[in-house]
Amino acid sequence: MRICNWTFRSLVVISFLLLLSACGPKPTPDVTALSTQIAATIYTELTGTAQAIPTATPTLGVPPPPLQLLPTATATLLASLPTPTTFAILPQPQTSSADNSKWITDVNFPDGTVVGTGDAFTKTWRFKNTGTTTWNRDYRIIYLEGNLLGKNGETTFYLTAEVAPGKLAEISVPFTAPTEKGKYNSTWKLFNPDGQQFGEYATINITVK
Repeated sequence: MRICNWTFRSLVVISFLLLLSACGPKPTPDVTALSTQIAATIYTELTGTAQAIPTATPTLGVPPPPLQLLPTATATLLASLPTPTTFAILPQPQTSSADNSKWITDVNFPDGTVVGTGDAFTKTWRFKNTGTTTWNRDYRIIYLEGNLLGKNGETTFYLTAEVAPGKLAEISVPFTAPTEKGKYNSTWKLFNPDGQQFGEYATINITVK
């Protein structure tokens, strides 16, 4: 805006000088000197304008504000993770070391025996008491798994006599053959009065025709 004002005044000065030169028999002004004067005036105006514009020089002695570091997500992530749950593994019931047995043989109906549909029969196994306790009538043989249950669907049969340590015993289970032909089997094991299983397994495996 200041430059525009100066330009207008310069034009007024030049016009006035030309008018004077035309009105009187005055000596012709020195054009070179006039140009020099105008240039000096322009320089003065420009310098004043430049000095009037404020600069963005930073204030000395004032430290810049500290940088604000963004928080990392590590702590938040670790805090949000669930704490692993510790599960206590319960010990399985241990078989009493005083009770033990060894399967000796199939007394009858060995594996693969063929029976007729609906036939009633009794399977007998021979065991040896290899423990240190005497088996009484509270000891029993119990069904564990398979597709052949005892007679009338029974799964538990008690001993009929006592068996001292080191003695042999014949333990029997009554069965009824299924009415459908096929192969049938099941697994059995001895249990003491406390409900603990012990010793070796006994099995039955028949073919119904």
